[in-house]
Amino acid sequence: MHHTLSFLMFRICCSRLYSRLATPGQRRLTAFCFPGQGTQTVGMGKDLADAHPVARRTFDEVDAALNDKLSHLMFNGPLDKLTLTANAQPAILAHSIALLRVIEEKTGILPEQFGCYLGHSLGEYSALVATQAISLSAAASIVRLRGEAMQGAFPGTLRPRMVALLPTTPAALQPILQSVNEQFAASATKGTPTESCDIANVNTPKQVVLSGSETAVARVVDAALFSKVARRSVDLNISAPFHSRWMAPAADALRQPLGRIKWRDPMSPVISNVTAAECTVGEEWVDLLLRQVTAPVLWSASVSRAVNHFKITNFVELGGGTTLKGLISQIDPLAVTKTTASLEELELLIRDLNAS
Repeated sequence: MHHTLSFLMFRICCSRLYSRLATPGQRRLTAFCFPGQGTQTVGMGKDLADAHPVARRTFDEVDAALNDKLSHLMFNGPLDKLTLTANAQPAILAHSIALLRVIEEKTGILPEQFGCYLGHSLGEYSALVATQAISLSAAASIVRLRGEAMQGAFPGTLRPRMVALLPTTPAALQPILQSVNEQFAASATKGTPTESCDIANVNTPKQVVLSGSETAVARVVDAALFSKVARRSVDLNISAPFHSRWMAPAADALRQPLGRIKWRDPMSPVISNVTAAECTVGEEWVDLLLRQVTAPVLWSASVSRAVNHFKITNFVELGGGTTLKGLISQIDPLAVTKTTASLEELELLIRDLNAS
């Protein structure tokens, strides 16, 4: 009986998976998603620009908006300069939108033909450009400012640290976080920064990223591992403690520039990192993007919203690498995620979209 039930469950899972794979061109069941910082590499976008004039024009548009030859840095490096937050953020935005514009040119797709859009942290700006809520030139200028403000927000007297903990949940970590932050607050010296640690990302049902000052993060990580609230930690290569209270000065720096942008309502729903719910009113994104700077990225809940509310079965990751594909597979193992990290993958995607 046990073997029969196991076989039936296996058949059901295979049937569900086949039904999703068999309909890759159903646009209303597809979501476009955009990666955040960390996907930058020397050479990013160069083959795309060489093969597609519309991509070259996209990179030129970003260069003009920034009054800077960012595309030359993207294509040729050096990596240490490209990795600087003020360069990496507009570079990733430009690459994502260049990929999107090639797809638009080759397929004739429109933003409203897809179920929803979502982006991880910085990628949220790419999603808003993709849905025409904000222009590419305005977004490029804002994300450069965002990168500069984030880099300058953290005091130079402390060292930043971000760590992924797994398997764990925000609820399991909350008592430890509260205890550690209260200890540092009680021992704080007037005139010096108070060390602290916050939850920066909830990437999957079992992966949480911490962000803050090195000593505070270390104390939370040690306590979580010792108490078996988590079993493993992975340090992230970062230059500032993103999505934490330390980024409040960056949010302040963005308030007026975001408010001056001419916003339009997105052509398709965009799911917010902060609320894990869709927002379809352009001007409401000012508040959401300001809150996003210091709030955790609710990626797991955002993907679940796409699957459960919008009935998304297929995701398209527009950018370099496969980071989002890996996270999505842990959130919904039956979701199909197509990536665009190579020209070959891009051509396959275009073929599938034209077949829908």
